Amino acid sequence: MVETEGALRSRSGQSGQKAVDAIGLREQFLPDFNRSPQRYILLDPGPGLQIVDINVAYAKATLTDRGSVVGRSLFEVFPDNPDEPLADGVSNLYASLRTVAQTGRSHAMAVQRYDIRDTDRSFIERHWWPINSAIHHQDGRLAFLLHQVEDVTGQVASED
Repeated sequence: MVETEGALRSRSGQSGQKAVDAIGLREQFLPDFNRSPQRYILLDPGPGLQIVDINVAYAKATLTDRGSVVGRSLFEVFPDNPDEPLADGVSNLYASLRTVAQTGRSHAMAVQRYDIRDTDRSFIERHWWPINSAIHHQDGRLAFLLHQVEDVTGQVASED
């Protein structure tokens, strides 16, 4: 989605190297990834925006678990709510991630309504403040996209 498969291969070399890079880069740049209270999801910037990893805080906030989301497309796991006619979370998040991939600079989004599925697979209303960042190899090549969210649902509800 963010770039062509060929461009991804030319940047990262062999596609099998990507899994090894994920572990090394995550440990280098995010040593406390799993223990952090911040909600993080690590994405492969290639086609489909595959989920490389999520931390415990992100899994808890989104009612998911690592085993069921890693390796899947971001928007397959987190689609727009089909019952919300004005849902634009997918398009807004995609635009932000594309901007980060193209510029290499972080992008703080405005507060977004982006509903999630509960354990019964029904959508529940959520509002998030997302920040998207690029993680680069030492040689400057884009390696991953880091998506961080703060759940501001309670604050938005109190404003209504």
